[in-house]
Amino acid sequence: MLVLHLSFTPLAGAPIRICQALRLKGVEARCAVLSADIGDYANRAFDQDLVWMRDRDEIIDIARRCDVLHLHNYLSLGSQEFAPLDFGEFWKQGRPIVRQFHSAPAFVAHFCKTSVHDVLSCPIPKLVIGQFHERYYPDARLVPNIALSPEGVVASSATELPMRVGYAPSRFNSARSSRWDTKGYPETIRVLKHFCRSARKAGVRVEIDVIEQVSHRECLARKAR
Repeated sequence: MLVLHLSFTPLAGAPIRICQALRLKGVEARCAVLSADIGDYANRAFDQDLVWMRDRDEIIDIARRCDVLHLHNYLSLGSQEFAPLDFGEFWKQGRPIVRQFHSAPAFVAHFCKTSVHDVLSCPIPKLVIGQFHERYYPDARLVPNIALSPEGVVASSATELPMRVGYAPSRFNSARSSRWDTKGYPETIRVLKHFCRSARKAGVRVEIDVIEQVSHRECLARKAR
């Protein structure tokens, strides 16, 4: 079986991790993104497979002969970003297609310049992981949130000193700016600084590692420590 994942952005590496997991099960899975350095992804490196600007002809060839098209988040039947690929025409032909959501409907609608109703009424079978997103997509099938550790990344002993606290935010807006699309960056930084001062006063050695704008591999390596 040949599966092609298509995504506007790397989506924090979620599509490529699904492909890697499928390959472990003997499925031929490829992952194509429109761009690997859009917006917040400009300074973060995730594993890559195919990129539209570089591999356009190969992506088109795979899309036309694959067994399943797996669209992610912002891509719908009317999306034109991967033209001449026509997802609407594929759908009419009866091609197997699924659409996996990684964001709340309001965020997807804002990004796609459409309405929440249009997002929710998309006829493609929906997939979503079992986090907050599932309450917004009641007709979606729940799927696992794939987490794979790169080779060479080994967790250190929890007994090592000093105590190390890691924080790897992917957004930097306030917790009060959005219901879901925030990591509470300024609030968390204040809490961590306060904790660090209190721990040191109590004679506990503490290091705070705020992991920002690094490659996915470096992020996981620092998390493992």
